[in-house]
Amino acid sequence: VAECQGEMVESAYRVGETLGKGSFAVVKTGFRRVDGQKFAIKIIEKTNPAFDAESLRKEIATMRSINHHNCILLHEVYQSPNQICLVLDLVTGGELFDRIIAKGYYSEKDAAEVTRDVLTAVAYLHSIGIVHRDLKPENLLYMSNDEAVPEYNQIKVADFGLARGSHDSANPMRTMCGTPGYVAPEVLDPRITAPDGYGPEVDIWSVGVVLYIMLCGFPPFYSDNTVTLFRQIRRGAFTFPSPFWDNISPAAKDLVCRMLVVNPRKRQTAEQCLKHQWIEHASKQEQRSLGSQHKAFLIIRRLPLFDQIDPECLSEITTRLKRVTATAGQYIIRAGSEGTCMYFVGSTPQNTVGSGMQLGEELARGIVRSRCLDVFVDGVRVTQLGTGDYFGEVALVGYSDNKRTADVVATSPLELFELSRADVFAVTQQFPILQGRLQMMAQARLARANSTPSESPSHSTSMSPQSPQDDSPLVHREPLTAGVHTPQPPGRRHGQPEVLLEQPMTKKTRRGVGADGD
Repeated sequence: VAECQGEMVESAYRVGETLGKGSFAVVKTGFRRVDGQKFAIKIIEKTNPAFDAESLRKEIATMRSINHHNCILLHEVYQSPNQICLVLDLVTGGELFDRIIAKGYYSEKDAAEVTRDVLTAVAYLHSIGIVHRDLKPENLLYMSNDEAVPEYNQIKVADFGLARGSHDSANPMRTMCGTPGYVAPEVLDPRITAPDGYGPEVDIWSVGVVLYIMLCGFPPFYSDNTVTLFRQIRRGAFTFPSPFWDNISPAAKDLVCRMLVVNPRKRQTAEQCLKHQWIEHASKQEQRSLGSQHKAFLIIRRLPLFDQIDPECLSEITTRLKRVTATAGQYIIRAGSEGTCMYFVGSTPQNTVGSGMQLGEELARGIVRSRCLDVFVDGVRVTQLGTGDYFGEVALVGYSDNKRTADVVATSPLELFELSRADVFAVTQQFPILQGRLQMMAQARLARANSTPSESPSHSTSMSPQSPQDDSPLVHREPLTAGVHTPQPPGRRHGQPEVLLEQPMTKKTRRGVGADGD
């Protein structure tokens, strides 16, 4: 990685459009002048009060040592008195689960090939002494959204903000960090590995959770209470419930079981996982689709209302989804109209990257995603939506005055899944937990009624701070891997607890970094 002290990034790159803005940085496209190759350039203002020089130094140091085709790469660093500019891979293919949603067909073979590539990256990182500590679907990105190029199927591990070296015996890793649903037991309970701290095994656990979700559409551990969720993880209490796992091969289940072992000393290493029969014979795996319900689970779990919930409840909801199609220029919802349904965005055309500013965490990360819907409030476009997003969710609450406040219009042909308030109400009769969550949605809606449009994108609705359904990191930092591509469901749209605590979050606890600060 070249470091250019005192030079301006513009001397070697033509800086283009803005992809996003974070708390102390802006991400722009950059074209290398010598050959025109496209990169992401993250421009960090040193004078910004939010700038954390030490965290930045650590992440740059980590990324300097990484050189693998399945990892986001840092190519150059430009330093000036007031700025640091990072030249990174530009990743346009979107997140792992967005790709699964967009594909009309997804099989065990596809899942095995993805797992193999991720494990290859993890094995490499571990071989050079790096532990990622925050592996999750949002940090597994596809290089390109163009099906005509080889990079379309190239997956990359992103976001090394929590990564640390594993060879420093004088400073063992003990920080409680990661993402609630994907964190390993030994991170939650230091007694498991005391007095040595935890090690690279935490990454294998996280990949095991990702694999489990890839195969069935829901996580192995789920609860709307953080304390209960962490208790499940510490016990390693998961099953392969019927009928959702009935058609999954024994070999796939065996690999999951070898990765989700509570005792890290007995957990498979990345190299051992790569030699597992299910991975070694990936090209011979079943081509049979994992099913439409699998895809529907991934879609609806983006809404916190349906995340961290019993798969039987998910199944009831997915049977009530109505598939609809839209053409370019068609209005899906109109401001002032009655709202009785919400929508999830399914498949979208390739190469429909939005040209407008993107909101929220995507901006901080410079994520480039395919867009197929524009959202207008009072005639002004406020955001764009694409695969995996949702909108109109406040219609499920059922206010006396349930008027839409935004226009949502398709910019290209697309597939949507419609869910009505009446259908959700019917499911609440069988699963009362949904009623409580709907009430929480209503309270959240009222609290921000004067500040946020009701038809805002998927990050607009959040659940109780005690609920772990948002998959944002538990130790906060703004990632450098900006090239790069948002959840989360709010399992993906970020903003939940940032520290692992078995108590409700408070303002004082939201930004902890762990006692040892490793």
